[in-house]
Amino acid sequence: MLRLGSSLLLFGIAFSCSAAKPLPNHQLPHVDCKDYASVMKDPSPCFPAAIGGGQVGNDQGFLTYSLKQFYAINWPTAEGKTITNPINLNQSYKPFWFNWPSYDANDGNFYLPSDKKRIQKLVNQHCIGSNLPHRFQALHDNTPLLVISPSENPQGQVLYDRQKKPVYYKTHINSAAYHTITRSSENIPLKLPTGSESVSLQKRGAIVLKSAWKLVDRKDPHTYITTPALIVSAQSEYKCELKELALVGLHVASKMAPLRYSEHFYQYTNATKRTLLNASSWSWATYEHKFNAPTISDLKDLYSSKNTYWSLFNAKSIDFNTATKTCFNSSGDFDMSLKAQAACILNNPLQTDAGITRLKQQNRDIKMEEVSLASCKKCVELDQNGNYVKQCDYLDNTACKPVFDAKKSSYKHLQILSNYILGDVQWVDSRGVPRPIVNNQGEALLRNTALEPFSLDSNCVSCHASAQTGDFMFTLMNR
Repeated sequence: MLRLGSSLLLFGIAFSCSAAKPLPNHQLPHVDCKDYASVMKDPSPCFPAAIGGGQVGNDQGFLTYSLKQFYAINWPTAEGKTITNPINLNQSYKPFWFNWPSYDANDGNFYLPSDKKRIQKLVNQHCIGSNLPHRFQALHDNTPLLVISPSENPQGQVLYDRQKKPVYYKTHINSAAYHTITRSSENIPLKLPTGSESVSLQKRGAIVLKSAWKLVDRKDPHTYITTPALIVSAQSEYKCELKELALVGLHVASKMAPLRYSEHFYQYTNATKRTLLNASSWSWATYEHKFNAPTISDLKDLYSSKNTYWSLFNAKSIDFNTATKTCFNSSGDFDMSLKAQAACILNNPLQTDAGITRLKQQNRDIKMEEVSLASCKKCVELDQNGNYVKQCDYLDNTACKPVFDAKKSSYKHLQILSNYILGDVQWVDSRGVPRPIVNNQGEALLRNTALEPFSLDSNCVSCHASAQTGDFMFTLMNR
């Protein structure tokens, strides 16, 4: 997530794509996609092209849509084709979106991660040393390979993991977005295609993905989606390194068919809200690995964080006495005032102090790192009177479905996907109001530990509220 202002980037302006070659249409997998809209259905490589087909335009409807979409775009593939029955899948696999065009920040163009000739050209342009091409040639011709460079956040800082290695960022887009972007010009306003809610047509709209990656840590006990990556960096002796990366975060911006509005709703909106209505076709869903960082709401949370391995939080590098004085009030609760945030040593992305933390959301009962089979079972247990033993929030129940699916299904990749938790999905309702509505300022400050600003004076909600005035994204910028 990039901040508005100097970091704002309109699609089409930054690219010189007049000579871009057409790419294969990767909008839908080559499988039967009937009767898959309901969240109660088994996981599928299909998902609706819009809110419809049994789903509705409300909070739960968008959560349902996002979950089905998450399953589909992360469905296993082999040589660019969907695996319809991934039972005997290896632990490592390539999700469907790996086959989408990816943006190379080094030259401002797109490439297919499986286009080895194109990647070889990048190697020849940016890499020094005779050993790298040999290692590169050892990869299978159809192995998707990310080309990645070190990135800074909008504040000019680099996020480091507990290995004191930088986190990397990458952008993928589906073919619907690609064909529109590469044919656009500076003189024509960009209008990305929307999805069709027709059950028979199911025309996919534009989808833009922003992913966050860390170097694989062999000491890390958790399961990730992984990929080989060519890391291009001026700081490296050979300019390039071939490394294995693990996915730690994912933003999914999807353009669906706009929601239908009635005059009854429209007459009560002001000018700003009417502008936001024009962007009602966009939904922004965010996912992250549940062991990126601990949820900190009080001192008890801080000290209990010592007992778990986190990717973006290293308890050994935290001065707990200083953290107690600068981040918590006299009652031992995390102090959400801006003054305390400026002094607080937590959420510090510096290499010597990897202390990124997560704030508990107001619409979630279960902490993200505690979404497990045991905690999720409590959400569905009934007492002898048929009442829920523990009343969990709707967001928790949506996050719990992958955990239940991983337990009951023979699809091996679901065991990996169950570690990636839906943080939330944002959208615009029929009154032009960004959802979900945030009542407490502090609750909106950090929604994704790997993909949002690290400073606590900015938030995902206000960025999206401003971004909804037109077809532009923050994701096509790797600094």
